[in-house]
Amino acid sequence: MATSAELYQLSWVIEQLIADTRRIVRTRSQLHHGPTDAVLGLGHWQLRATRIVAMKDRQATLVD
Repeated sequence: MATSAELYQLSWVIEQLIADTRRIVRTRSQLHHGPTDAVLGLGHWQLRATRIVAMKDRQATLVD
């Protein structure tokens, strides 16, 4: 039900959050290889137990 302008604004805000270096550094400092963490499953909207097996600049590979 959103207008094109509203969707554009939402897209812009999401892009700004993704590109925020301070946010990335804070998030990465809380992630560690190996231990099990709980993450929100995409498309499932429930917490899932996962393990981080690799991290790149802005991505992490998780195994559940």
